[in-house]
Amino acid sequence: EQLLKVANLDKTVYQHSVNVATIAIGLSASLGANEQICQVVGVGALLHDIGRSPEIPNNMSIDQMTPEMKEKYLQHPRFGAQMLMDKKYISKDVLDIILFHEERIDGLGFPGGIKKMDQIFQVVALANFYDKYVTFFGKTSKEAYELIRAMKPPPYDSDMIDSLKDVLVANNLY
Repeated sequence: EQLLKVANLDKTVYQHSVNVATIAIGLSASLGANEQICQVVGVGALLHDIGRSPEIPNNMSIDQMTPEMKEKYLQHPRFGAQMLMDKKYISKDVLDIILFHEERIDGLGFPGGIKKMDQIFQVVALANFYDKYVTFFGKTSKEAYELIRAMKPPPYDSDMIDSLKDVLVANNLY
């Protein structure tokens, strides 16, 4: 029901969610995750933006947002996890994927600015970060990847970023 809510509110966010899930599952599998972990990653990735406000344009960067918009945007992972917290069919890992999908290991993510993330959360965060460039900001797949690869310090594990390229190449996206 929640994914349908996203689909009805904004087709671009819905497509982004499907893209993130597809990339995150492929990345998880390439890193050796088992089928159960890949399923959790897929569900979490599909629901990762459930807390987004439809009032904020998808292609607006944080520095262009009003203070009110920025606050809503920076809290959308927390809002999304809270929306699903009482659903018995949503696991803690899925809730944590939603909560951590904007985090980065360089500490520049949100809402917590954490610097350490388990692989299951990092793959969704990386897939999300990559696909935002493609879906919302019009970058090519290669441009999006190269932007991430060039960041210093890297926002995600360097080996994971390399694996993202392998997944993109294997799927004719790079």
